[in-house]
Amino acid sequence: MSESKTKREREKLRRIVEAAERLFCERGIAETSMDDVAEAVPVAKMTLYKYVSSKERLLDLVLDGLMERGRNDFLDMLERSPSPLEAFQRLAQYRGMDHMNGVFIRDLMRLYPEKGERVVAEQQHTITPIIEKLFFEGQQRGQFRKDLSPHVVLLFMMGLKDFVARADAMGGPLDLRTVGEQLLSILYYGIVATEQV
Repeated sequence: MSESKTKREREKLRRIVEAAERLFCERGIAETSMDDVAEAVPVAKMTLYKYVSSKERLLDLVLDGLMERGRNDFLDMLERSPSPLEAFQRLAQYRGMDHMNGVFIRDLMRLYPEKGERVVAEQQHTITPIIEKLFFEGQQRGQFRKDLSPHVVLLFMMGLKDFVARADAMGGPLDLRTVGEQLLSILYYGIVATEQV
């Protein structure tokens, strides 16, 4: 296979995954069909199935892309932050995943729980230990309250994430972004040392 053909095929697959991500995040997974994705790219349905064998496989590719971008953004924020306090501020202001709505998350956790668990496990394996270490470093610098256990703070953060992912948690008038911002604000001002506020 020629290099240019391989490049064209990678580009087509990228466009398919991007269209699926946009539709899954706007409408939810359940309300997005393979026909919808093919039309959004646009490609023929037969072409779509040449690149992706099923909606479930397409969801895997979307989740892989989201996790990679999230991990890269997280590491970039840490690299650009001169202190743990500034790193937590950047994390609280992060908007890279704002396009995901509650319907997408609910569909993922309800219809594809094993995939949702894979996302959570990946985050716990890669990001959670870094946040725990960062929080501990912030305590040593006097930026975060020393009376809080880094492990308990992480458990609290994971509990908040699990709560927001529950299908019934978003039953009120607030959207996922608003809830996320307010929970992060509560968390942030609850852990920052008094002298830092």
